Amino acid sequence: MTAPVAEGTLLWEPSAQLMRTSTMTRYIAWLSEHRQLHFDTYDALWQWSVRDLGAFWASVWDFFGVVASQTAAHPLARRRMPGAQWFAGAELNYAEQVFARARSGSRSPASRGRSCGARSRESPRRCASWASRAGTAWRRTCRISPKR
Repeated sequence: MTAPVAEGTLLWEPSAQLMRTSTMTRYIAWLSEHRQLHFDTYDALWQWSVRDLGAFWASVWDFFGVVASQTAAHPLARRRMPGAQWFAGAELNYAEQVFARARSGSRSPASRGRSCGARSRESPRRCASWASRAGTAWRRTCRISPKR
């Protein structure tokens, strides 16, 4: 059993390299370049994200390069809770979004990097390129066994 942690105790801090190469860092740079929004701290970004929900979620949609056959007129059509309506009217394919990063030449700044995951807390994290993940999913869909 672990000892209780006092409120306000910092549990983890990313390395300088992880901070430089993180998706969050790319997103903040993208906001500066594409939306002329400049944030010096994470707290400033967070304050904007809760103050201007529509602009924040529209920027997330654009940053991640969401592809839709039908786009929404507004990111947040109804702001009431419960009953908020996010991206009302948008139509998209989930699998297409997941594997959009596998396409060569993906323009999304979020597409750089690798897909990482683990089956449980005890198993090691496995990382692979998005193209490799898409190929694996395609082979499974077609019931093709990998070469051993």
